[in-house]
Amino acid sequence: MQRQRGTRSRRVSIAFILSLAAAASCDDVLGPGGEPQAVAMRLVVGSQTVVVSAAGVTGGPLSLSAGANSLTATFLTAGGQQDPNVTAAEFQLNVEVLGGAPITFQRSAINPFAGTLTVAGSVQGAQLRFTLFHVEAQHADLGPFTVTVSAGS
Repeated sequence: MQRQRGTRSRRVSIAFILSLAAAASCDDVLGPGGEPQAVAMRLVVGSQTVVVSAAGVTGGPLSLSAGANSLTATFLTAGGQQDPNVTAAEFQLNVEVLGGAPITFQRSAINPFAGTLTVAGSVQGAQLRFTLFHVEAQHADLGPFTVTVSAGS
């Protein structure tokens, strides 16, 4: 009788230890290093593509027209590929308008990496700050990157 209790107790202890290990490993299941591998973001507004990274802005300034301008962001690895660790379930694109420019950003309800930039006045020389934001952890994983805006046609 004593032997059965000891075996059952060990099984419960092993199951408990395994459940603790599994819970600890589920903290952040994003891939190697636990974080995205993105080093740049590709911003598409209409037919214009701008790539921003710590190295600077390629294809800018960002040209916006009066009214609504659709924006989509893709997050790229050092190899120029879309980072599979950046998921809509965990991350979102944040856009901050600097200096009181008459621009607003409304994130898409179905795609956290897209939205609409609405221009309601002169934007020549205005600046926008873009960030890949980890929603659950409440921190930026990429950026902020500042992009100058010019008035489009």
